[in-house]
Formats: sequence, structure tokens, C-alpha cells
Amino acid sequence: MDWYQHFFITGPDPANAMHGEYSINLVILSYVIATITSYVALDISSHLRKHNSTLFRIFWWIGGAFVMGTGIWSMHFIGMLAFYMDMPMSYNIWWTALSMLVATIAAALAFLFFMIKKPRPFQYILSGLTLGAAISTMHYTGMAGMNNMIIYYRPGTFLLSNLVAFIAATAALWLAVHSEHGTYVRRIPLKIGSALIMGVAIAGMHYTGMAAAVFTPAVTMTHTSEVDQPLLATLIATIELSILGIALISSSIMVRRKNEAVRIQLDAIVQSSVDAIIGKDLNSIVTSWNVAAEKMFGYTENEMLGQSILRLIPAERQNEEALTIDKIKNGGTLEYFETERIRKDGKIINVSVTVSPIRNGANKIIGVSKIVRDITVQKQLEQQLRQSQKMEAIGQLTGGIAHDFNNLLGIIVGNLDLIEEQVAENREVLENVQTAQKAATRGADLTKRLLAFSRLQKLNPTATSLENSISNIMEMAVRTLGPEIKIITKLDHSVPPVLVDPAGLESALLNLAVNARDAMPNGGSITISTQSVDLEADFLLERDKEVKPGRYAHIMVSDTGHGIPAEILTKVFEPFFTTKPRGKGTGLGLSMVYGFIKQSGGLTRIYSEVNHGTTISMYLPLSAAHALPTKIMAIDKNKLTEKANGTVLVVDDEIDLLKVAVAFLEKIGYRTLRATDGPSALVILEREKYIDLLLTDIIMPGGMSGVELAAKARQFKPNIKVVYSSGFPSEALAEKSGTKIDGQLINKPYNRNIFVETIRGVMEQPINNG
Repeated sequence: MDWYQHFFITGPDPANAMHGEYSINLVILSYVIATITSYVALDISSHLRKHNSTLFRIFWWIGGAFVMGTGIWSMHFIGMLAFYMDMPMSYNIWWTALSMLVATIAAALAFLFFMIKKPRPFQYILSGLTLGAAISTMHYTGMAGMNNMIIYYRPGTFLLSNLVAFIAATAALWLAVHSEHGTYVRRIPLKIGSALIMGVAIAGMHYTGMAAAVFTPAVTMTHTSEVDQPLLATLIATIELSILGIALISSSIMVRRKNEAVRIQLDAIVQSSVDAIIGKDLNSIVTSWNVAAEKMFGYTENEMLGQSILRLIPAERQNEEALTIDKIKNGGTLEYFETERIRKDGKIINVSVTVSPIRNGANKIIGVSKIVRDITVQKQLEQQLRQSQKMEAIGQLTGGIAHDFNNLLGIIVGNLDLIEEQVAENREVLENVQTAQKAATRGADLTKRLLAFSRLQKLNPTATSLENSISNIMEMAVRTLGPEIKIITKLDHSVPPVLVDPAGLESALLNLAVNARDAMPNGGSITISTQSVDLEADFLLERDKEVKPGRYAHIMVSDTGHGIPAEILTKVFEPFFTTKPRGKGTGLGLSMVYGFIKQSGGLTRIYSEVNHGTTISMYLPLSAAHALPTKIMAIDKNKLTEKANGTVLVVDDEIDLLKVAVAFLEKIGYRTLRATDGPSALVILEREKYIDLLLTDIIMPGGMSGVELAAKARQFKPNIKVVYSSGFPSEALAEKSGTKIDGQLINKPYNRNIFVETIRGVMEQPINNG
């Protein structure tokens, strides 16, 4: 315990103990130095958390430790020089230098704490303990450097001095960390508070430590010259303040450069944004305007700065701005508000607006930040999607109606054919029957148009020359349209053949010509032109999802009529939609064209201006082989009257249509069996020994399709022949239900000649025994 007795004194002061007094001015100066040092050092060290660069963090770390170390040392020696005793005071230079080094190293260890992003309570305590140790170690090391003195310390006061350093340093560090957050008004008091408390840690520890000291003269005295204590204190203070000034200026310069770099980066981010970023004050005056805003609205920055934002808002929406400002003043925000704005050229655009308040350092709302995104194209795509879904739904409904109507027409047409034969001798009745047949034919044509729109019409696409198809309709069109209509053709002879049903194409062209004529009651011209074009992916709309980018034949039919208003332009392809007077049109012409082109793998576009005319563009896929169709052989009608033999099982859930098919078959000599669904047909197949052919509807109730029935029928009778019937073509059946037809298909309503020819053709085919 010798070291304890040499360091601490537990009894009364020795008789030779020396006493002194303080210069109040130098005491104040020492505390000022301690406080300023703390402010600068803590401010510099706070940058450790704000930089990601290792080099910059090391720079701030060393700078903060050096400022804190020299500041503690300066405060200590000014405090020592403030203490006067009856004998001259001097210091050992090596101990003095060591005390400064100790303070700097210990401060550096303590400031490692500032590298922690989110410090925990024990880390505050550890850092405060380290910094308190730096202050205490520096003080007592410096005291050990005093010449001609033997110094003892009172244990209780010695402990108190260390507690002052530890507790005050911990509190100061806690305030310093929390001063980095919040508004400017909140941060400044916290920073000053942390500096004042750290000043207490340094100066408080020093003077408490001085109170713990008992000075006695050394046995061997070293001759020293008397020091001018105020002068030396002023010199040390001047040097330290210079160091602090340089550090503070350097810190300010670097912070300013960093802030400028951040500002430039933020400005670059704002300027490179694809969204318009606009700043305005609470009076709706524009204060900032980025490049995207220039592109979006057409106004340059110089044209908008200092101007009211209201110039971008349509008259009927001006009240939105006042409501927005009121919301911002109350601290609210507005996110993804969809509205309309007006460009410099007068064009209205759809926009999505996000608005938030701009606050100053005192957290006061001083302006508005507005981010605007142009969603015009998005809105158009949404509209196209809705229109596509609408057309698809109408198509499904129309197809279903047409299918049922086919069944009804099949019954009517079939029975009229039978009646016609029965009343051949009664001229008056025969004329009535023929009139009914004409009406039924018109109904079949109407059904055909409905099927064309719903893409369920039976097509026979072949390589077709556009020139030939257009030439074929020219003579008919001239007679149909009348002398007031001039037809002009501009045909590109290099356009390859297209893959399309020739009759369907000619019908579509004639429909468009008639529609164009009706749009020109006082006469005008129709221009039909062709060319080859490449369709890019961005040209295709949502409703064109079945069309692939590539090369297409482009047919344009233009008129000089009255045009179509924009508000109804999207409806013109809908079935039964017409602007013609009652009785002048069915509203199926354009819908038939639309459905036919889409079923052919193409797409349709329409462009119109009121009082200028309308252009309808059709894009059709090119034929892969570029080969023109061969001539189709005519049906041998002699076979229609020849008597046949054999047994046919007819399956159809529509009773009346079943009767028509049976009548057609029995008329030419076939024996018939009947069933209304799959299960009942299977019973007949199992019961009857001889059945040559199965004629079955494809879509039937009862959970069994015609294709499934045929497969089961072949299990009973491997040699049975199969013919299918449906109001849907095979392609549509495959698309809608995945049904793959493995035989001949007769479309409803039945055409008697085609019906008989198909049945005879299948019955005459040799039996496959393999």
C-alpha cells in the first residue's frame, strides 16, 4: 500500500501544506475554452455518422480527437495558471507533452462511439467513461509535471472529480447525438447544451481535482524563473482558440462542400426524373420547375418561375388548387390524385399528382412540393382494355344468340324445304312458302353477320390477291353506290397475297363501301388503297393481343363524308350500333367487318374527323406460300336425288332440328334412329346391331359432348362412320372448349344440298379395318 500513502492523504493536512488562490478571470477563461472546445470537437465528431467514405470518417475522427485533446490540455493549464501560490510554479516539459498525448489518445478512443449509427445505452456509458478517463488522466498527468511540488490527494474529493468527468461527459455525448436529429430550432439548443455540459466535465473535473490536491514543497528545490501567469494563460488561450477557429472553419468548408455536392446530386436527381417535380409557395406561385415539367407541359423554367400554377389547371378544375393548399397548410398530403391538366399547346392530359408540404428548419410549412406523372397513355390503355373486354363480352353473347338462332333457322328452313315439295302443285301456297324461305334466308344472312362479329363464322382462308378481290367488287360497287360516288384505287402491286377468306374479304370491302356511301348523301369519293407495312409491338393495342408484330397487308378505305364524332367512335364496331335513321340499317355492317378481320388474324383501325371523312384501315396477315387459290370443283348435284341405303343414328338435343335432319335423310332413303343426348345414344348403339353412321351434335347437355360420344360409339362399333354438326365452326370449338373434331362437320342451319352431299360422301368412303 506504499503507492496509496504516496498518492493519497487520509489525515489532516501536513504542517507545511501550501495554499493558494484563484484569478477569477482566468477561471472564467478556462471554462470558456473548455466549452468552445467541446462545441467544436463534438460538432466535428458528429460527421462520423454522416459519411460513408472511410477516408472522410478517419479525417473527422482524428480532427475531433485532436481538438478535444488540445482543448482539455489548454483548459487544464489555464486553470493551473489561474491558481496562485507563494512560490514560483513551473512544469516538466515531458510530463506536459505526455499529458496532451494522453488526452488526445483517450479522446480518440471515446470518439469511436460516434461511428455507431444507433448507439445503445451501454455504449453511451462506455464512451462517457472513456472520455471522462481522458479528462482525468490528462489532469493528473499534468499535475505530476509540476516542479518543486509534492502533491497528495484527498480520496473522497479525488473520486468526486472522476465522477464529475464521467457523468457530465456521458450526458454531453447523449445530447450531442440527439442534437443531430429534428429541426434546426431543436438541434441548436441541444448542441449548445452538450457543449456546456462537456465544459462542466472538463472544467468541473479540473477544479474538483484541484480541491482534492494538497501541495507541499519538495525537499530538493529546482531553481526556476517566475512565470507571468496571465500572459502565459492568454498565450495558451490564443493558440487554442486559433486551433479551434481553424478546425471550425475547415469543418464549415467541408460541410458546405458536402452540402453543395448533395444539393448538386439532388438537383441532378430532380432534373433527371421522368416525373414533373414542381415547387410552389402557399400562394400557388411556382418556385421550381424541372426538365420533366418542361417536357410535360411545354413551358420552360423561365416561363413558369414566378407564375401561378393555375395556368396549368383547366377552368372547371381551378377549385382543386385551393382545396389542395388548405390541406397542405394543415399538414396533410395528397397521394396519387388523378386529375387533368392543360399543356401550353392547349392539349388536355391525364395526370397523377402527389403533393406534400415543404418545411423550413423550424418545421414551419413554407411551400408545396408537387410530383406530377403523365398517365394519359395509361388511361388510354385502360380504356382500350375496357373496350376490348366489352367487345369480347358482346361477342360471346352474340355468338350464343347466333347459335340458338341457327337452330331455330335450321328448323324453319328444313321444314320449309319439306313443305315446298309437298305443295309443289298448289301455286298459291308455294308462293307463300317461297316468301317464307326468302325471309329465312335473310335471317340466315343476319346470323352470318352476327357470327362474323363474334368470330364464329366458318371461313376458308386461302392465299388471296388483294388486287383481284378489289377488282371483283368494283363493278358491283359502281352499280350499288350510284353515279354520285367516285371510286379511286391506289394499289401497291408489290403487296403479296394475303391469307384470308376471299368471299369474306369482298363482303367486308363492299360493306365498307356502302357505309361510306351512306356517309356522303350529296356524293363524294371513296379511295381504296393497299400497301405492305411492318407492325411494331408498340402499335398494337390491348385488344390486339392475338396479333403478332410483323409484316402485314394494309388496306385503307377512305371517304369524304360527314365523319364520326369522337364520343361515339369507340362504339361503331359494336353490333346493332348505328347512327342511321330507323329502318336504314341494321348496325351490323362494321361489326361484321371487325369480326371478320379479327377472325382472319388481323386488326382494324378507324380514324375520323367531323366534316372531313373517315378512314378504316384493315391489316391482314400475308400468305406464307404467297400462292393463289386453285379453282374449286363444283358439287355433283345428281347425287342429291339418288336413293341411298344404310342406317344413321341422329343425335341432337334440339328436337325440331333433329326432325329436320331425320327428314332430309329419310327423303333420300336412309333408315334413321334418334337420340337427344349422349347416354340415350349409347343405349341405342348397344342395342342396335347395324348402324352405319353417327350424325351427332357436338355441344349437348348431360355432360357428354358429341366427340366423346363418337369415341364411345367406336368402342361398340369400330367401323361406324361419324359426321358432326354444330352452329360453331371447328376452329371456334377448339378455341372455346378445347374440343378437337376428328371428322366431317356440317354447320347449322343445315343447307340441304351440303348436308346430303356430306352424308353421302362419308357413307361412300371405304371402311378402315386397320
